[in-house]
Amino acid sequence: FAGLGLVYIIQTVCMAQFAVKRVSEVENFMTSVERVMTYTKLDSEPGYNVERLPPERWPREGTISLQDVSLTYYPGGPQVLKKINVNIKGGAKIGVAGRTGAGKSSFVAALMRMPDADGEIIVDDVRIKEINLQDARRCISILGQSPVLFSGSLRKNLDLMAQFQDADLWRALEDVQLTQLVERLEGQLDHELLEHGAN
Repeated sequence: FAGLGLVYIIQTVCMAQFAVKRVSEVENFMTSVERVMTYTKLDSEPGYNVERLPPERWPREGTISLQDVSLTYYPGGPQVLKKINVNIKGGAKIGVAGRTGAGKSSFVAALMRMPDADGEIIVDDVRIKEINLQDARRCISILGQSPVLFSGSLRKNLDLMAQFQDADLWRALEDVQLTQLVERLEGQLDHELLEHGAN
C-alpha cells in the first residue's frame, strides 16, 4: 500500500503542476484577447470617410504651411504642439531640432494626421483635413533618421506598389543625388538588397 500511495502522490503533484501551467497559459491568452477587444472598440480615424481625393500628382511643389497647429494624442491629454505657425517652401531643406520630448516626432505625426491636429495644415494649397486620409498618406512620404530597407530589388524599395516608370525612379534618385551610386551597382534599379540594406 505504501508504494501505491507514493505513486498516487507523485502523480497528484505532476497533475497539479500541469494544472497550474495551463491556468497561467489561459491567463496569458485572455490578456491577448482583452488587448484585441480593446482595439476593436477604438473609433475609426475620421478622415477615411472623406470622399475628396487629392489632386493628381499632388504634392507637386511640396510647400507646407502650418497655421495655429496644436496637437494632443488623446482627448484631455497634454498639448504636444502648441499653436505652431511655420511656412516651408517646396524643395527647401530644413532641420527640426530639439531635446527629447520637444515635439519633433509630433510635427511629423501632425503631417501624417496621426491624430488630426487642430489648426490648418496646408500642402501645396490643399488643406489636408479636407481630403481622404488614406490617399493623403499615400501621397506624403516621411523618411526618418533610421530608414528601413527591405530585402528585394532597389526598384521595389523605391516603388513598393509598382506605380512609377523607371524615368520617375531615376528622377527621384537624381533629386537626392544618388544617381551615380545606383549607376555603379550591378543591375542598377534591379540590384538586390539584403534586409536592412546590409549590403
